[in-house]
Amino acid sequence: MNMQEIRQTSQEYSDNIHAKQWLNRWLVPAPALNLHSPHSESTAAVQQYVARQFFQTYGATVHEFLPIFLSLSCRDQLSAVTGIRPVDASPLFLEQYLDNPIELEINRYSSVPVARHQIAEIGNLAATQRGSSQLLFILLAATLKQANFEWLVFTATPQVRKAISKLGFELHPVADARASRLRTSTEEEWGSYYQTRPVVVAGQLAQAIEVINERKTLRAALSFYDARIDSLAKEQLQLRGVNSADYSFAA
Repeated sequence: MNMQEIRQTSQEYSDNIHAKQWLNRWLVPAPALNLHSPHSESTAAVQQYVARQFFQTYGATVHEFLPIFLSLSCRDQLSAVTGIRPVDASPLFLEQYLDNPIELEINRYSSVPVARHQIAEIGNLAATQRGSSQLLFILLAATLKQANFEWLVFTATPQVRKAISKLGFELHPVADARASRLRTSTEEEWGSYYQTRPVVVAGQLAQAIEVINERKTLRAALSFYDARIDSLAKEQLQLRGVNSADYSFAA
């Protein structure tokens, strides 16, 4: 065995050890991945979880939510949640911060034209276990891509952007999320949220999937959920016509 082979073997061993430690932290025991529709019995508990975390973190009062939720739970306890809304003709909450429709903003970054129906808005991001938000984002990206979405958009605090960027996912800044542009709520309702200087960002799902496939640890984590993602993507496709009346909040 030459030195190059020794270094390669050593690196593979190191990578495998790192992957095992990383997966153990996230996946032992493996969190359950679930989708909650507007009429699911479990949705109320998910909404309460989000509201509680926003209040504890920012002193924010949250009353309204995105229509669909994706969650991780361990031993029947929620550890991370994100809301999802398939974008339709109705205005998005985050479009309050923009001068143009979201698809026009995304087309500044896309090499091919992006239609509105190819975008998913996410929000109501909350997590209570270390690493769970990153795992949820990996599974979210895979589920949305399989459900024929091409881009996701959301309003992100610096903490959220940092956590996602660590995964290697590219987030394109679209606009600052300024409280002065709120039309459907007041800054007081949001507590200290806007003091974090949140930004509207967009991410291309194909790029996220490419990163997942290139990185051993991310690919291994995703493989635990292949069958579940297939099932939830089909359910997401069925929910793409969700009524906009079920939605009026995203952050």
